[in-house]
Amino acid sequence: MGSKSSFVHPNDADHGDFGKISNGDVVVVLSYSGETKEIVSFCKTLKHTRNCKIISICGKANTTL
Repeated sequence: MGSKSSFVHPNDADHGDFGKISNGDVVVVLSYSGETKEIVSFCKTLKHTRNCKIISICGKANTTL
């Protein structure tokens, strides 16, 4: 496909790794609980500052994520 991919940990994103994510990227987020403050904050930032599409895969059906 020729699409770039990269791993970004939510904690590392707060310390500079958000630069790996461009406007309009599609981000796949994996979280068992979907409720940790790091993952929720990470996704809010992605949505509001980078206008990313987010695909979330969680271990529970009804989560904040």
